[in-house]
Amino acid sequence: MKSPKVIHASGQALVEYLLMLSVAISLILLLQRGLRSTTFSLWRRFSCDIVAACPGCAYQGSNGLSCAARN
Repeated sequence: MKSPKVIHASGQALVEYLLMLSVAISLILLLQRGLRSTTFSLWRRFSCDIVAACPGCAYQGSNGLSCAARN
């Protein structure tokens, strides 16, 4: 009985490597986007609490975002 031939074994390794690389890049980009938005919302909250003259005052920042919109 003949043993089955392994055809293109190096091709399979290349495909697995590319798939693993794409998964790793996707995961890094997803984490980076989530961390960026979380950091932005935290710093926005801190800056609104520090910069606003009074709790009811609406501060319009240099980036066009108002602190009243965060509530």
